[in-house]
Amino acid sequence: MNASDEARHEPGGPGWLERWTFEAWDTNATFGAIAAITLDPSAHHAWYWASVVRDGHPLLTLVDTELHLPKSSLALRGPALWADHVCETPLEHWTVANEAYGVALTDPQDALGAQRGDLVPLGFDLEWEAADDPIELTDGYTIPATVNGEILIADETLAIEADGRWRHEWGELRWPDAPAHRPHGPRAPLRIDPPSGGVILLERVLTPDGWHEWLRPERAP
Repeated sequence: MNASDEARHEPGGPGWLERWTFEAWDTNATFGAIAAITLDPSAHHAWYWASVVRDGHPLLTLVDTELHLPKSSLALRGPALWADHVCETPLEHWTVANEAYGVALTDPQDALGAQRGDLVPLGFDLEWEAADDPIELTDGYTIPATVNGEILIADETLAIEADGRWRHEWGELRWPDAPAHRPHGPRAPLRIDPPSGGVILLERVLTPDGWHEWLRPERAP
């Protein structure tokens, strides 16, 4: 891999996706955040999701799978969403920002259903800086990072200094199956309803060494 891999790739045929995932967490697993963008060129759509978990607070989640595919950048615009992802220095530094409304869910399991909850203003202004060399994956790579900046939740501003990583994948992507020994910790599950149809249910669990994510085989609630 090289620095050019950080940019968007030439799309393949139907089923080809490209995804960037930015993760942050503290080593006590009492705080975690995720922002992710998936491009689906064949459907001319982009998906976006973001989550924040904090000890003693409801899960804050945001999902939008009906965004227009950006022409060249990773800037997304929707009726109640603005998000951008800028590679400042390839393999070294990304800026991730958003302004939107998330849904506060007392029971994280509700994120897999209708996601009915209180709307809460949400904003990211965060920097991911590489803390180690890239690690190659089957369909991309991941880079350990430090994360700094601010998260705005309603009228509260959180100063963030955290561990993290970013991941970039492309191709006929697959989410991992459930592990034999499932980790325990704060949850930020995710339901994706692609415009092309079907439902994708993901489990996410935060541990002191970061986020774990896998595909749930269960039917949607």
